[in-house]
Amino acid sequence: MAGSSVAGMDLRAGGYGDQLVAALSAATDLLADLPARVSRLTGPDLDVVLPVIDRLAALAGAGRYTMTRDAESRGEVASSQAGTTAQWVAERCPSLDAREAGLVAKAVRELARPQLGTAADAVAAGRLSVPAGCVVAAEWRQLEPLSEPTAGEAVLAGLVTMGGVDGSAGVRRLRPALLAKYGLGERLQDIRDRHVGLTVLSCGRDIGGGITEYRLRLNPEARAVVEAAINALSAPKVVDGVRDSRTVDQRRGDALVQVCRRATAATAMVTRAGANATVIVTIGLDDLRHRCRPGVLAGTGQILDLGSARRAFTSAQHRALWLRDRHCTFPGCTVPGTWADAHHIRHWADGGNTDLANGTLLCGRHHTIVHRDRLTALVTPAGVRWNRRLGSYDDPLAPASTAVDESAADDPDPPPQ
Repeated sequence: MAGSSVAGMDLRAGGYGDQLVAALSAATDLLADLPARVSRLTGPDLDVVLPVIDRLAALAGAGRYTMTRDAESRGEVASSQAGTTAQWVAERCPSLDAREAGLVAKAVRELARPQLGTAADAVAAGRLSVPAGCVVAAEWRQLEPLSEPTAGEAVLAGLVTMGGVDGSAGVRRLRPALLAKYGLGERLQDIRDRHVGLTVLSCGRDIGGGITEYRLRLNPEARAVVEAAINALSAPKVVDGVRDSRTVDQRRGDALVQVCRRATAATAMVTRAGANATVIVTIGLDDLRHRCRPGVLAGTGQILDLGSARRAFTSAQHRALWLRDRHCTFPGCTVPGTWADAHHIRHWADGGNTDLANGTLLCGRHHTIVHRDRLTALVTPAGVRWNRRLGSYDDPLAPASTAVDESAADDPDPPPQ
């Protein structure tokens, strides 16, 4: 059977189904044995074999779709004991979870429309994945009533091509370009007009326990803005090898609060016309202290070292920390300084001063971790160095200790000299 294709087999030797199972089982056995034999492959072998396996995987996904579509059209699904097409797929494809089996059933259902034949053919041929095929169908439903009557084939071809290249995300990104080229201007404007005023944020409602609940409703443009702002910030974070235990909703909530914090932190530096142009002049701290006793002053006369008279860091101090630290100073973190909080290394409640020597930048996630794990740090000419030993903050010798985390020295973006 080596070197022959299923299509080229002598079907008289047995049923097509038996021969197909035999051929696919042989391929399955070869792949199952691959981990034990992969060391026998040369570098050039890897370059040749991996694309073949990739093509096989694409065709396997296409085969699930093709066979499910045929089973549904024949009535095999209806006559089975499965309650739904998704259940029928799940029972026969144990490697798929419920969502993946549902996507196969959804693709069969959504791509059954005659107008979507091009997309259905692409999925059946393995040129378009099943998830991307579902997104093509969804985007088509949105675009069809907004496009010129003669543009249907071109719009669908663009969606299918983009889905084959960049997957589901690429299909979604294509909508603005297709509307710009093929959209009905007056209808698009009518939709935009109807969306005006539909973005609403309720006043907070106290639901007990110090918790406040808001209700948010967004039109498409506002939704895109919000998602763009919080998507990166809501990604799960791994800290010291420990996975992020927050749920998706919790991460998104924390991200929204972080965006608001950044906006309020920047308020003092923003005018109605936008951000002010800012020139930052550096001078040695000893020279500056000598000229500005008893406090340290910024160029505008703003005090940078406030002692313990004030708890919150000022806007001028934030700017100085941005210049010095550049980003969150926790080892390995590169969250930009303008997105970070100013943290008292020695807590203000414990007598710590609100000044640059006792301050550093921490992103929201690491600010929480530093307080949770009771960590301390030392501001040095080479940067802020953290002692990540649990409870180091409570050791009176820790700030001056040499047992400071050396990973802080490998700063990906060291402060300017």
